[in-house]
Amino acid sequence: MALKYWSSVVAGAAVAAVCTSVFMAAFAGPLDPPAGPVAPTYKTLGEVEPRVAVNATNTPGDADATPSVYKITTSGSYYLVGNVFGPVDKIAIEIAASNVTLDLNGFQVWGIGATGGIKVTLASRKNITIRNGHVQGMSGPGISLITTGTVASNCRVEDVTVFNCTGTGIEAGEHATIVNCKVEDCSNGIFALRSALIRDCSARSCSSAGIFVQEGTIEGCTSTDNGTAGIFISERGSVQNCTAARNGTAGIQAGSGSVITACSAANNTQNGITASGGSVTVADCSATGNGSNGISLSSGTIRSCIASSNTLSGIVATGRAVVDGCTAASNLASGISIAGGSITGCIASSNSATGLAATSGVITQSEAMSNGTGISVGTGTLVTHCRAGFSGGNGIHVAASNCLIQGNLCTQNGTAASGAGIFTNGEANRIEGNNLVYNDWGLDCDGAVNLIINNTARGNPNSNYDIFTGNRVGTVLVPPLSGDISGNTGGAGLGTNEPWANFAY
Repeated sequence: MALKYWSSVVAGAAVAAVCTSVFMAAFAGPLDPPAGPVAPTYKTLGEVEPRVAVNATNTPGDADATPSVYKITTSGSYYLVGNVFGPVDKIAIEIAASNVTLDLNGFQVWGIGATGGIKVTLASRKNITIRNGHVQGMSGPGISLITTGTVASNCRVEDVTVFNCTGTGIEAGEHATIVNCKVEDCSNGIFALRSALIRDCSARSCSSAGIFVQEGTIEGCTSTDNGTAGIFISERGSVQNCTAARNGTAGIQAGSGSVITACSAANNTQNGITASGGSVTVADCSATGNGSNGISLSSGTIRSCIASSNTLSGIVATGRAVVDGCTAASNLASGISIAGGSITGCIASSNSATGLAATSGVITQSEAMSNGTGISVGTGTLVTHCRAGFSGGNGIHVAASNCLIQGNLCTQNGTAASGAGIFTNGEANRIEGNNLVYNDWGLDCDGAVNLIINNTARGNPNSNYDIFTGNRVGTVLVPPLSGDISGNTGGAGLGTNEPWANFAY
């Protein structure tokens, strides 16, 4: 039995050997080498690392008018192999060519008295990219792609941190892109010329402005604790999704034609958001706790913004402006103030002075609650379908002429006999169809030649109507009380057929 088993094992091994032999014969390569010399198969260093290392051999510096430790004079891709030190009166890395990419490779460019960290020194250079590293301690700019008479365009700086430089942290020319960079403790933080894009950057504790762009776009940036403006864009720019806090002047400052969207400006020394020139749009922004006004512009559009707890007013427009859907609360002066244009769908509450104010223009479908004065208007202003209540003074104050005050609800205004639902000492105003309830006075008119019709007043303890002689007033009367009414008939009527009567009830 054992013999049979052993024979089977031997036979199986023989079959396996034959199969292996056939397999090797089918797939083994030739044993003879090819004719001719054998060529190398390795890659050159340039093929493995197709960039140039920054060192004394490849990029030696010089001692010309702009002395440097290292100088790049040829287009190409360069990288650091270690930290670079910039001594007194030298540039650490000088760039004197276009079409250059410099990868800091995570290393640091630092100096003591160096005139610059990385600096372009020839005019009209372009297409320069600097990325991925740190620059610190320069007695000049950290990264400079623009100096007097020397401008590099179409440049890019990304993923770089610059700090503790006496010059600007990062400065670039036209059409620059600066992305994901951080600047601290420099002169200016980030500076760029026209058509620049600054995205996802931060500037902190710089002695002047945090981020300054002549014209372009600033997106997703933070600028805090800087000596002057947090974010400044001179004209026709866009500031989006940015935060500016605790800066020495304005949080965000913009010029004519600019758009500021979804930004926050808090606890800045002056205005939170301020704009000069015309055609400025501020939308979906908040301005809180600033040392002057929350939002201030000359003319333009302010939409869906919140301004609260500012030292002066919440929202101020010194020229014609459209203010739509905004909220202004707990400011130490007025809530919202315009010199022309319109206030629509806004809420002003708990402001120390006036809730809503217009020297001219339109205030409509808005609320002014618990302010010093609810709504205050100048000559030729329309106030319609608004609610003014719980003011320390008057609900609607008309110290002007030629206004239309129509269809408003004024309730519980005045404290200690100090306020009326509607007060006017002007002339030629039309006061029509308002409801005046539980104010110190209902309608208090000290002016003349005003037209007062179709108003209703109730529960104003000093007087429902207190109207000086010389005005044109629909009959004031108290309608009779009706009995029970059930169904489609009944009611005692209003006691008059006059269509212009004013009622007390």
